[in-house]
Amino acid sequence: MGLALDVFGTGTVPLLVCLTEPMYVIVWKYEVPADNATDFCVAYGPDGDWARLFAKYDGFVGTELITTDEPRHYLTIDRWESAEAFDGYMNQHSDEYRRLDRKLEGLTLSEKLVGRGSPLGSERSGS
Repeated sequence: MGLALDVFGTGTVPLLVCLTEPMYVIVWKYEVPADNATDFCVAYGPDGDWARLFAKYDGFVGTELITTDEPRHYLTIDRWESAEAFDGYMNQHSDEYRRLDRKLEGLTLSEKLVGRGSPLGSERSGS
């Protein structure tokens, strides 16, 4: 199955990701106070704290930070070679993951897991 995301909770699907290479993505949505925006973007961006932590595992492909049409809202898209690669990462680095999550939790007002799965058109999506 492909990944279709109702990012804004409207019942519509504004973001469809279509790729031909196998990949597993995890999408998070954050609300960030204006005074934390710079620090948030540094920590959650493609070269930030999370990306450096994830890079400790070979199956990590990269992270994207996206601004949305909603003021002070951001999306992150974490890309992994496969669900197994992500699971392997979590098995090996879950303590570090939790420590960093606690350290950075003050940068956001809210965070929500939007979805995870394989992009449409990916060999792993069954398309």
